Amino acid sequence: MTQDRQPGFIAHLHAFRGVAIVNIVAVHAGSLAVYDFGGGTAGDPALRAIAALNEALFHDSTLYFALISGLLFSAVLKDRGWARFFEGKLKYVLAPYAVMSLVFTLFHWHWSQDFEVFGEGPLAFVQAGARHILLGTAMGQFWYIPVLAVLFALTPLVSALLSRSWGIWAVGALGLAPLLVTRTGAELSVQNAVYFLGAYAGGMALGRDYATVSAGMSRIWPLLALLAGVTSALLVWMVWNGTGLAGPVRLQESVFYLQKAALAGLFLAGLKAIEPRVPRVLDTLAGHAFAIYFLHLFVLYAIGHVARLVIDPPLGPLAAIALMAGLLAGSLAICVAISAGARAVLGKRARMILGS
Repeated sequence: MTQDRQPGFIAHLHAFRGVAIVNIVAVHAGSLAVYDFGGGTAGDPALRAIAALNEALFHDSTLYFALISGLLFSAVLKDRGWARFFEGKLKYVLAPYAVMSLVFTLFHWHWSQDFEVFGEGPLAFVQAGARHILLGTAMGQFWYIPVLAVLFALTPLVSALLSRSWGIWAVGALGLAPLLVTRTGAELSVQNAVYFLGAYAGGMALGRDYATVSAGMSRIWPLLALLAGVTSALLVWMVWNGTGLAGPVRLQESVFYLQKAALAGLFLAGLKAIEPRVPRVLDTLAGHAFAIYFLHLFVLYAIGHVARLVIDPPLGPLAAIALMAGLLAGSLAICVAISAGARAVLGKRARMILGS
């Protein structure tokens, strides 16, 4: 999810990766603050509103990473050849994922926040580890990596379509498919592969002439802002009322897809406009985004475990917001510290463990 500053490095796209990882951590920090420390939303309209805003703004932010991956392929990686593309994905995406899956297989994470060392023998460990690697179940957020592996495998097909005059229509259909094919949750599934392939293929199409696309986004940002505002307001209403969740097509997920597309365009246009002055913190977070993704849920729950020693739930709305901010900042800082420490000790070999 990160890249070295090699030829083709796109600074504002790199910074967008930092924005994306903040969004992903935020949705989990908000859920922990509201439901674990706030006691849920049933009896408090203010907490219910906070939960609805948290969900509406940050849910499905993994779509940003799919879009970034597609853009980077066409804009930067395609010219380096297929061997280098797949070697890089194997070494710096799938290998770290396998390592971290095995690390977390050593523990059973319980809702009580207790840890239990895996103690059923070597064969059981191997079986459990292999299952977790295949399905993305070692930690709650790991589901995305097997889906991403499917996207990597389909990259030559999408690239071949984009090389043909008629193929752009097929890729366009892939980009629109998530409006009708609903993601199924945090799991490896055909629907999830289709849902995230839409953003990935869309990114590949846009990345073929990213300079022109980027200039276009800068011109149409008012339309993007309007679409983002309308879809975000609609999502708050849908989450608040629990609508759009039934049927073969979950309308909430369709609206989320549109919202994230509009927000991605806004973020990219805005970051390009301030590219010489992009906050250093975004560059830092982007540089450690992969490690943050792997570690953040574990770190969030660990912080929550410590917080329970001094905090007496249930919290009121303002306290829940403050806790969410603290959980977000604390988890990001700890994850970056762990990643930076690994790099200081292991050098480039750290990329094989935590990614880069």
